[in-house]
Amino acid sequence: MARAIARLRATVWGELLAEFLGTFVLIAFGDGVVAMAVAALNQSGRGELIFAASGDWLLIAWGWALAVAFGVYVAGGVSGAHINPAVTLALAVKRAFPWPKVAPYMVAQVLGAFVGGALVYLVYHDAISSFEAARHITRGALGGPADSTPTFSIFATFPAPYFGSSLVGPLVDQIVGTAFLLMFVLALTDERNQPPKSNLAPLLIGLAWPPSACRSAPTPATPSTPPVTSAPGSWPG
Repeated sequence: MARAIARLRATVWGELLAEFLGTFVLIAFGDGVVAMAVAALNQSGRGELIFAASGDWLLIAWGWALAVAFGVYVAGGVSGAHINPAVTLALAVKRAFPWPKVAPYMVAQVLGAFVGGALVYLVYHDAISSFEAARHITRGALGGPADSTPTFSIFATFPAPYFGSSLVGPLVDQIVGTAFLLMFVLALTDERNQPPKSNLAPLLIGLAWPPSACRSAPTPATPSTPPVTSAPGSWPG
């Protein structure tokens, strides 16, 4: 087994598989915790009022932090665990990653993310369907009292209402958040910098995963109005 893993590490296919699995883990755990908060816990017999808005965000922030850490632990030893097209592109621009691998890495990441999202939908399909039926949610109907924002937010982010129709605010939000993410990734993985102790770099990167204003804000949960949440910022980081 050890020899097979060593051979896999030495091939580009092994690196692509690692990126696929790392991004798969990232999205499966990240979207999974949002699905749990939005559609599952409030239908599991624990009462309809689970968390206030601040508690919702704390649960999701920690869930995504651990999702990032787990993804890095899965892929780090083989591919470097980019698990994000922005990281792959930034390293190539920095001349720390070969350009011919950029497109294959990105394809593996996108595929892993879609498979991770599909797994979340498979696991939480019944909870999501029940949640939508109980609240008369029609998928694709945006802007009305029965819009699909709560369940849409499990798998995607979108501009918060205060941005209006402007694209400038959301674009700046994503640029700033991604810039901070890349700064933390490069700082924590720089051998000339003070290294994290006991292999804590993945967890620290996860905790540094930038929040985003480019989403619909959560609302306090009530029996008729569930918390509206979404996954963090620019996908997948």
